[in-house]
Amino acid sequence: MTALTRALTAHPIAQFKKNPRFYLMYDGFWLVVCVAILAAFGLTGFRPFIGGPALWFVAAFPVLLFALIWAHLTIHNCTHGNLPKSINRIAGEILGLIVLVRYASWDVVHMRHHKHSDDRAWAPHRNFP
Repeated sequence: MTALTRALTAHPIAQFKKNPRFYLMYDGFWLVVCVAILAAFGLTGFRPFIGGPALWFVAAFPVLLFALIWAHLTIHNCTHGNLPKSINRIAGEILGLIVLVRYASWDVVHMRHHKHSDDRAWAPHRNFP
């Protein structure tokens, strides 16, 4: 099994426990990817093809909304390992692109939430009312 295969199939919280810098390295990778995409848009003169409200968008909105909600729910299930082990991470990453969530980063915070959900001092969301 190659390092890339292990990285894409291993549970993110396990990777974080092995390497405390995993979270920063993972988010840094996605920062570089996003900057590269924006640079490619700028260098190629990319222009969006949607100029204003269109009837097709109004018709597609319910389908898109359903897909977005389904993707969020499936990412949550991937975090808990509910899909076959070999595809949890890959499905989480792909669906994360759709919903604009970095899967491994969200996974680490979510698993900490479950570990400390009733502890006001350690819960990841402790700073929110």
